Amino acid sequence: MVERTHDLLQVKDLRVGYGHLIGLRSLDVTVQAGEISVMLGANGAGKSSALNAIAGSVKSRAGRIVFDGVDITRKPAWKISQAGLVLVPEGRHIIGPLTVSENLRLGAFGRGSARQAREGEEEIYEIFPMLAEHRRSLGGLLSGGQQQLLAFGRALMAKPKLILLDEPSMGLAPIMVDRVLEAVVSIAGRGIGVLMVEQNAAALDVAHQAAVLEQGMVVVRGTPKELLADDRVTQAFLGVA
Repeated sequence: MVERTHDLLQVKDLRVGYGHLIGLRSLDVTVQAGEISVMLGANGAGKSSALNAIAGSVKSRAGRIVFDGVDITRKPAWKISQAGLVLVPEGRHIIGPLTVSENLRLGAFGRGSARQAREGEEEIYEIFPMLAEHRRSLGGLLSGGQQQLLAFGRALMAKPKLILLDEPSMGLAPIMVDRVLEAVVSIAGRGIGVLMVEQNAAALDVAHQAAVLEQGMVVVRGTPKELLADDRVTQAFLGVA
């Protein structure tokens, strides 16, 4: 793991709303380079709203987002992505009729030459050998876990500094959850910051810091060890008796 030396992402008092509905009441979070930060919570807690606001897909009502020393609070999503902050959305959004190779190349669109895209693709296959075995397979024919790794690979093709992961373990068999979390550790090990939202308690096994959201607010914050020692977390949010 690389040494964590600076706050790559700083979010202060972030608030999101949809008409009269409140998606996020207030969020403070920091992520460092090479660090995995996890936000846990039930459906409707505000986890996806937080990621979409940080990525610029949803406009925030208040708050400040600073990425790599630059205020990106009002920047459009495409500029935020070009700056090196990439969102892997819930559901993976793989394009089924395209091959694994073609899906990966989409991640590098507009980010260099064809030669650089080919080199980037081969690098992804080194990171995720499972994808190399299926490079000519249609994305829609992959298993859920394979599609999640493909979504990771597509994001890495953009050469990000920070990746936002929206419930990457959703719908996966336990063995694939382990593989996906191993992949998240591998991504952070390359010096990339990771902000991951999850409902699966297994995410705490790979996290450096964690928080629990409830009704759009952080109600518990600390190290994974501290959260696992908190009865409110283990009983109310993680389903641990």
